[in-house]
Amino acid sequence: MTARELKNYFKGQFQIPPTSGRDSSDITLERFSPSDLSEKIWQYHVCLDHVEKCINSAHESFSKWKSFEVAERRKHLDLFVKKLEEQKDELVETLSLENGQPLDTNRKELELVINQSPDLLDLYEKELKATDHSVSNPRGPAVLIGSFSHPFFFTQRFLLANLICGNPIVLKPSEKVSLTIEKIVSCLHQSEFPSGVINLIHGQGGGEVSRRLVKDKRFRVVFFTGSREVGLSLYELATTDLERAVSFSLFLKNICLLAPHFSEEKALTELINACYQSSGQDCTRTSLVFIPKENAQDFVEKFHQESKKLIIDQPKKNSFMGPLIDQQSADNFVLFMGMAKREGYEEIMRGKQLDRTPRGHFVSPSIHYSEQFKDKSHFLQENLLGPSVTFLAYGNFEEAISMANSIELPSLISLYGATESEIKLAQSSLDTSTLLVDKPTTAVLESLNTSLRVFDICRKKLCVVKN
Repeated sequence: MTARELKNYFKGQFQIPPTSGRDSSDITLERFSPSDLSEKIWQYHVCLDHVEKCINSAHESFSKWKSFEVAERRKHLDLFVKKLEEQKDELVETLSLENGQPLDTNRKELELVINQSPDLLDLYEKELKATDHSVSNPRGPAVLIGSFSHPFFFTQRFLLANLICGNPIVLKPSEKVSLTIEKIVSCLHQSEFPSGVINLIHGQGGGEVSRRLVKDKRFRVVFFTGSREVGLSLYELATTDLERAVSFSLFLKNICLLAPHFSEEKALTELINACYQSSGQDCTRTSLVFIPKENAQDFVEKFHQESKKLIIDQPKKNSFMGPLIDQQSADNFVLFMGMAKREGYEEIMRGKQLDRTPRGHFVSPSIHYSEQFKDKSHFLQENLLGPSVTFLAYGNFEEAISMANSIELPSLISLYGATESEIKLAQSSLDTSTLLVDKPTTAVLESLNTSLRVFDICRKKLCVVKN
């Protein structure tokens, strides 16, 4: 396979960055397949001059795009969804090449996106209808600094919400899935949006390209999905303008709380997927499980036996898990195993790097257990993107809630087997934005309600007061 040259997109055309001259750059990015390190997928010459051209393109198209009726914008978006369906196989294969995950995993994500889109657009259209008391207006150009986790899902949510509201967009994808997002932009190009409404710029995650984008005050909406470290470095730049709409979704800890009378069979099946899908590099995955002490030993052993059966291999080999996304992630995974041992966690299953042919960033799952809650533990509080889960035993349900609230900024919490009174207690006491009852944390992607949070950021709602 010949490595491909990535292209940026603005003014309605794909543009190859210059490799020489005044506007060229000394920085070249390369991407090798994480499941076959001998396979170079693409290369890209970073072009800072194209950053300004993308911003200008989006800014200049705003007046025209916002003048379109919602029904006209919807026609372009419906055509885009149709193009995704037509090119589904190519998109799935490209993502599996870039992220190394099984074709089936990536296909399910894209099919979920395609199937949800009509209902989501219907919901947005309904919300945008003017009433006697309110009118929705577009905010202005929007930028997404994207992540390699769920690129189909998060890109689609950002695209649909902003474009139907009338906001032109600039996409800055993770450099780990850049080719996948470029192919999505190709689908947008084929959907006949006016010139300048869709824009794409490649670059390093938290590098100069991202900084220039979030600093530019012409963006009225800023979205970020990714690591806490990169997010915090960009957040200060993004919030210098208080009239901007800003949404930062950071990779945080997700928790499963098994209530005293939980169903072992249901929890076992769903937790295996919730903890390990996408090799644990899923921002919705479960990494901590609070379990009643009397059930702990038996359930953890069953979980261990199921974990040993998982197939870890190439995307096309009927595998359950693929490799980690890059060498840094693999090294970090091994470091965390050492951290867990130093901090006294019982090692049920040791995570380690695996030899595979061809060579890739493959690791085995890890399982740790403790009957002591160590709220100052770095291993417990830090977020590891990898196939690692820690079981923590508790005495009573109130203690479990207290333990969950001691985790810094838990993002999602799933609750299994709770009684009505326990559910009410959890709803009133847990420090989380999203509680999933008898569902895994990964099921949050199936909820259309969470998409309304994104949508509301993309519009300005004007209250109308009449005599």
